[in-house]
Amino acid sequence: MHSPIAGENISKLGSVSGLKQLYLFKPGVFSADDLHPISQLQDLTSFVLGGAFPQAVVPESFTDMSATAVSRLTQLRHLQFGAPGAPLTDLGLTELQNLKELEDLKIDGSEFSDSGLAGLLEHAASLRFLRVRSSSPLVHGEFLLEVSGSQRLEGLALYCDQLQDRFLQLALGCENLTELQVVYAEQVNGHSLSTIDLLPALKNVTFHKTGLDDEGLEQIARFKSLERLTIRENRNISDEGLQQLTGLERLQRLDVSDNPQVSDAIFDICEHLPSLVYLYTAGTGVTPEGVEQMRRERSGLQIIAAP
Repeated sequence: MHSPIAGENISKLGSVSGLKQLYLFKPGVFSADDLHPISQLQDLTSFVLGGAFPQAVVPESFTDMSATAVSRLTQLRHLQFGAPGAPLTDLGLTELQNLKELEDLKIDGSEFSDSGLAGLLEHAASLRFLRVRSSSPLVHGEFLLEVSGSQRLEGLALYCDQLQDRFLQLALGCENLTELQVVYAEQVNGHSLSTIDLLPALKNVTFHKTGLDDEGLEQIARFKSLERLTIRENRNISDEGLQQLTGLERLQRLDVSDNPQVSDAIFDICEHLPSLVYLYTAGTGVTPEGVEQMRRERSGLQIIAAP
């Protein structure tokens, strides 16, 4: 949907038989009652309701009662639910525990806690990919103490500004993790990665607008299985810290965008990354001359220097 859709029109979608996928990125204003007809779509396996579109999503619509209606879609495998500032609480997360087939969940809200997320991990037995966006002061990453649920996770993305660095220690239980994203968490510097035994399946790591520094980069460099590394908009990293990445021989994609302190020295690092195919440098201190020289010396490396 490309424009906000009124609640009464959302309810009309409940009459569409055989529907398997439904995407409402800009749902406008709706109520739990508007969702009840949709809860009759028992063939639905993928449902997107909400997102981060200003003036197109009304956070107040995403309540615990709305979650109750969604929880009746028992065949769901993929669910995106919520919006920044949505008043979704642990009660709503308890309702979503009923989605036993759910594999991929993206959840946004401002009032749930680590406890609610832990319960969701424990009871949503098929959940393998979890993305949490929350400004709640009650989300610090402690939900990963739910060991059985953490062991199932293959992908974890946390957009949580109250995260503490020590949450990374809890990732020790995520032994099947292939992807880790930490975004908008300025108290996470990466130091706690030093306490984690190597995660053999980890291939994709993102630290975007965090407190990541050179010591954190040293810990990231321990994960030799990495194929993609995104370290955007982290003001505490330096060229010297990036030098520690030269042992990542499997790295195919490196994104250092929006770090103005990164200079042409990044190209010297690339010479020690034999598998590198894509390098993103927009918003850094690299020069056009340095980019052109690197393109001449390594024609197989694609350098994306503009946004």
